[in-house]
Amino acid sequence: MKTRLLRAYCFSFYGCELQDLSNLHVQSLCVAWRQALRRTGIWKLPYNCHTAILERLPRTVSLFDSLCNRSLNFVRKCLNCDNILVNFVSRHAVFYSRTCSVMGRNVQYFCERFGACSLDVIDSSKQWKRMADEGIVSCAGMIQELVMVRDGLLCMSTDDFTHNDVLALIDLCVD
Repeated sequence: MKTRLLRAYCFSFYGCELQDLSNLHVQSLCVAWRQALRRTGIWKLPYNCHTAILERLPRTVSLFDSLCNRSLNFVRKCLNCDNILVNFVSRHAVFYSRTCSVMGRNVQYFCERFGACSLDVIDSSKQWKRMADEGIVSCAGMIQELVMVRDGLLCMSTDDFTHNDVLALIDLCVD
């Protein structure tokens, strides 16, 4: 519930489609978002929890992936616009003056981040997400279960583990 409230009240990034994704201020915003996810909501994870693990937990959102997808959807809409001027300017920005325009840089940055070709990215309507290796995915699953045990939503088959033991296991998993 807390994560849904955090997302509902703090995830309205109006105009983010026009931001340069490679800008350091965008990166610092994403760092602050991950810190909020770590310490608030249902997770309450230690500060040293790896970003790749955090983004694979259920009900968490990678802010940067979301900004990338929003920017890409904006580019797609501009490229498919019926207005001749908007269509021409966006095609010129993406295909010709790539690094001189925010739209072109964002498409190029997106392609580098997700390892895709610009034509595939622009033609596809899918939502892109970075892939994680199986070790990260399984670690995120373990952390999810340990957090549920910590919060009393799950119980272990044995009473050998105390609450402090579960907290120590969470700390071990996030390193």
